[in-house]
This record gives sequence, C-alpha cells and structure tokens, in this order.
Amino acid sequence: MPKPFMVGLEIEESSFGAVMRKLDGLPGVVKIHWNMDRDKVARVKPNGSSQPRATRGVYEGTGKELVERVLFSKSPQSNAQLREYFVAEKRSSHSINSILHNMKKAGEVTLNADGAYSLTKKARDRLRHHIGKKKR
Repeated sequence: MPKPFMVGLEIEESSFGAVMRKLDGLPGVVKIHWNMDRDKVARVKPNGSSQPRATRGVYEGTGKELVERVLFSKSPQSNAQLREYFVAEKRSSHSINSILHNMKKAGEVTLNADGAYSLTKKARDRLRHHIGKKKR
C-alpha cells in the first residue's frame, strides 16, 4: 500500500458537509480526521518530540572513571554518596545506577552488607598499575 500524506484543509462553515461528502467519495482518500477544535491546532511533532534536545555535557572522563577514582581514594561509598560526586561534576545523578550495575557485572565493584560499594582486588590492582604508569 502506498504511503498516505497528511493534508490540512480549511473549509467554510456553509459548505462543510458538501465538501466532506465529496472528499469521502474520492478514490485515494484513506481516512478523514475531524479536527473541530478551532482553538487548538494539531501540530506534527518532528521525530516524535516537541521538546528541543538538551546539549550534551562534556566531561573530563567517563562516569566509570569517576566512580573508580572516588572508590580508589575513598572506599567504600554508598550509592547516595556516589550520586553526590556525580552532581558535583554536573552529571546526571541517575547515570550512577547503570555504571554500578555494569561494574558489578564485570566484577569490578562489590556491595557490602552496609550497602556501600568498594572496588574489588582485580579493579584496585588494575588502577594501581594504571596510576603507576601515569607517574612515570
């Protein structure tokens, strides 16, 4: 089936019925949308969104690197404490959840009984080696 195009019409009140009957009888007319509200105009939204996109932030590293840096220097930290670091860096406080989930799946952080995250030995050793290379 061919792709239909949306067309808007403004019709005089006195000839509305006759025009609609003729339109309905024409071949190729798929569906007639009745927009009888004169105050509100139906607007087509570009790409399904009516809000402009927010500008993307530019940061000094990834969110994972921020979590690693914080946990390497001040381990253990709760989810709320890590959120505060993200807010201080002007990052979304909600992005911490996916980062911690991915790090936990990769075996880089553990969650202790108090609900605080800390780096695993594997992650600490990798960071210690990485920081040692930067100092040289």
